[in-house]
Amino acid sequence: MLAALLLGTAAVVTHVLLGGDLPSISVATETVTELDGHEAGNESLPAAAPDAPVHGQELPTTADISGNRVTGSIGGPPRRTAPGDARAFETPRAPEPEPTPALPRYVPPIPEPSDPDPTERVLPPASLSWLKSTQAGEGYWDTDNPSSEGADPYRVFVTAMAMQAFLSHGSDHKSGEFRATLRMAVLHLRKLQRPNGMFVKAGDPLPVMQHAAATAAMCEAYGISGDVVLKALCDKAVQGLLQMRNPIGAWGNVAHETELAAQSDIEPNMLATGWALLALQMAETVGLKFQSESRTTALQDAGRWAYDRRRSDHTSFSRLPETGTGFDHARISDAAFVLAVLHGKTCEREDLFVQGCLARLAVVPAWDTGTNDFIAWWFTSKALRAGAPKTEQEWLKGVGDLIAANQHGYRAEDRGTTIEEDTNHGSWDHADVWGSTLGRAYTTAMATLLLQAPASIYPVLGDD
Repeated sequence: MLAALLLGTAAVVTHVLLGGDLPSISVATETVTELDGHEAGNESLPAAAPDAPVHGQELPTTADISGNRVTGSIGGPPRRTAPGDARAFETPRAPEPEPTPALPRYVPPIPEPSDPDPTERVLPPASLSWLKSTQAGEGYWDTDNPSSEGADPYRVFVTAMAMQAFLSHGSDHKSGEFRATLRMAVLHLRKLQRPNGMFVKAGDPLPVMQHAAATAAMCEAYGISGDVVLKALCDKAVQGLLQMRNPIGAWGNVAHETELAAQSDIEPNMLATGWALLALQMAETVGLKFQSESRTTALQDAGRWAYDRRRSDHTSFSRLPETGTGFDHARISDAAFVLAVLHGKTCEREDLFVQGCLARLAVVPAWDTGTNDFIAWWFTSKALRAGAPKTEQEWLKGVGDLIAANQHGYRAEDRGTTIEEDTNHGSWDHADVWGSTLGRAYTTAMATLLLQAPASIYPVLGDD
C-alpha cells in the first residue's frame, strides 16, 4: 500500500510539473475516540478542571501556541479568552460573600420534676400551652377578676404581655407552633385600636403602660413576620404614644390632655416613661421609620427629665394599683433611668449615676411572693442589656433559677402529680406584687418572658 501511495504522489508531481491542474483531493476525517471516552472532533470538549493553584504561585499570562491568552487569579482556575478579547486582561470577579445567617432564638430551659439541678433545664412549652388553653375565643386574656360591667380594665396589658411571651418563643401570627393563638390576639388588638392609634379607652387604668405594652407587642409581631398590614397599625400606635407625652417631655399615668385628670396622674413618672421607652425602642428595632425629629426629641426630653429627677433624688410613682406596698420602686426607678439617659444620649454609661444604677440592678433579688416585682425585673433585664449585657446574662440565670423552681408542675411539692390533676400545670401563682391585680395569665406571661429574655430582639447598646 505504501508503494502505491508513493507511485500516486510521484504521478501527481509529474503531472503538475508538465503544466497540469492540481486535482481536487477529498480527505476523509476519521473520528478518534479518546481514552477518557470523549470523541475528538469539531465539537467543544467538556472543560476539564485544572489543578488548583498553589498558594503564592503566579498564574501564567503568556500566549500559548494557539494564540489564546491565559488569565486568572489565585484562588480560581485560569480562564482562556479569544485573541484580542478585552476580557483577556480582566481580573475574574471575586465570589459574592454568603449572607450571615440569622441567629437562632435561644430558649432557656425549665427543670423537669426529677431534675435535681435546676441550672440544667430543658424547656417544655408548658407555660405557653397553659396560656394557649386560657385564651378567650375573641383572642384576649383577662385578669383573674374580670369586671362584671364590661371588659376587664387590664385586658390590653395582659393580652400584650401574653403575645410577647409567644413571640419570644419564635412563633408569629403567620408561622410557628402558636401562629393561630397569635393571630387571634393580633386581630383582637386590631379591633380595639382607635382612629388616634390608641389601644386603650378613656377610664382604663394606667393607660400609658397598657398602650405602650400593646404597641411593643404589635411592633414585635410586625418585625418577626414582616406583615405589611401590621405596619400601618404600628405607625398609628407609635404616634399615639408620642402624643401622650407630658409637655415637659416624659410620660405620666394618663395622657396630659385628659380632662379632669389629677395633677399626680399628669406628672411624669418612671413607670410610665419606662414602658413608653421600651415601646419606642422596639419600634425602632423592627425598622419603623417614624419621624426622626419626633423620636429624637422624645428620647432626649425623657433622658433630660430622668437625669434631673435622679440628681434631685426625687422620683414620682403616683397612683400605682393599690395591691400592696411591696412594689420595687427603687429597681423600676433605676432601670427606667438607665433606659432613658442611654437611649436619649443624655450621658454615657460611664456616668457615676448610671454606674450606680447598674451596680444595684445587677444584684439578684431573693424570691419572696410579697416583694417579687416581675415588671421591675423585666425593666432590669432591658436596662442591663443596654448598659452591661454580660452582666445581664448572669443576672438572668440567677433570676431564671428562682422562677423555674416555682412553676406549677415543676415545684418540689408537685412531684408525683399529673397534668390532669393540676389544671394550672405550667403556670405561676400570683407570685409578685402585681399578681393579685393582673392575675395568673400576667404572672405566667412575665415569668416566661424572663426565662426567654435572651431571645428578645431588644438591642444591645454596648458591652462590658
